[in-house]
Amino acid sequence: MAVHFDQLPSPGGPPPVPDDLEKELYLRLVRAATIDPEMGKHVPEFAPDVLMVPATYVGRGVAMHFDIDSLGVSWEEASRMGLANLRNLRDEVETMHFDGAEVAVLTGGMFTASRALVFNTVLRESLHVENPPFGCLVAMPARDVLLVHVLRDQTMLKALYLLITTATNMFSTRPGSVSPHVYYVTNEDWHQVTDYSTGELHLRAVSQLEDAAQRLGVTDTAA
Repeated sequence: MAVHFDQLPSPGGPPPVPDDLEKELYLRLVRAATIDPEMGKHVPEFAPDVLMVPATYVGRGVAMHFDIDSLGVSWEEASRMGLANLRNLRDEVETMHFDGAEVAVLTGGMFTASRALVFNTVLRESLHVENPPFGCLVAMPARDVLLVHVLRDQTMLKALYLLITTATNMFSTRPGSVSPHVYYVTNEDWHQVTDYSTGELHLRAVSQLEDAAQRLGVTDTAA
């Protein structure tokens, strides 16, 4: 199923609002294609086909609050609280290896992918990296996983291949799909690298990524 139980809006109207939004409200990344367009138009887009939605835990599931007014706060306040609570989460980190390349696999909860919204915190606290000069390749294929490769050397092409194959597999097999794409992140800017709009994989020309590759001595970014 494309839509999973934990990310369905409440059938009886807006979900209940927690007593303490400061501690219980999060921002969640959600695949737009799984959401009623009428509901999705009330929340901002993080990337093409990926929405940012205020969300709270309800039992073992997560309720999404598309009607911001029902929370009794402005979007700015909801965003502030949601991001603050995302920063307070902790990740479990493992590493995938492929022909010398390393990709960090972050897991730990149903908001792990959403921690892409506080990516600098993830880098600093989970990967112990500050301001990587060459940027990062990132994927958030499903709600409970975030994949990160910090560019350091010529293994970036191997890492890109590993990210592409892992992200597309997780996107199609894990609950709570978010995005099949790989993104290049630098200076807090997100650039989509992969493109499946024709039904086949194409790599987009991202000038910032091409510049980083050249500085690392990688000449064939289409490999």
